[in-house]
Amino acid sequence: MLRDPALVRLSRDHHQALVVAQRLRRATQATLSSALESFRTYWEREGAEHFAAEEQLLLPLLAEQAHQGEPVVADVLIDHLVLRHQADRLLGRPGDPDRLEGARELGARLTEHVRREERVLFPLLERVLSSEELADLADRLENAHLRLVSPADTAQAQDSADRWLGLNYGPLPGPGDSEGG
Repeated sequence: MLRDPALVRLSRDHHQALVVAQRLRRATQATLSSALESFRTYWEREGAEHFAAEEQLLLPLLAEQAHQGEPVVADVLIDHLVLRHQADRLLGRPGDPDRLEGARELGARLTEHVRREERVLFPLLERVLSSEELADLADRLENAHLRLVSPADTAQAQDSADRWLGLNYGPLPGPGDSEGG
């Protein structure tokens, strides 16, 4: 698939993500440590920066599209939150007995996420942005100083997203709350 030059670097990152995701999906007890180390290396060197570039440079350009009924913008953001959470949990719990299952789930989710971006998000960008806007995006991607998300940021963002999405109802409303008594 021929990509606009502005998106080529991100598509190359996607190739690396798919290689790592495949190792996670196919992991066995014997290959789990190697697959996790491969993921850790990818995550620390490319993955976190890739997510930051999309969140800080790419997705804001499409925010208006989300208001016009394009769910892919929200879907990608939610994917990022969930993937960060899964990665932090998997890499931070070396003795977890469910690590193999967690690695396979992370690999499957990462694969699905990359495919969503390549098949839906990038074509949308190429469709709605002018040639000049795409060239500006390429320049910004090349020269960006990105703020990378830490595990503490991830937990806070995940909690916030869960609440806004209605997935975490938290404490019941009480006196003085708009819904409480």
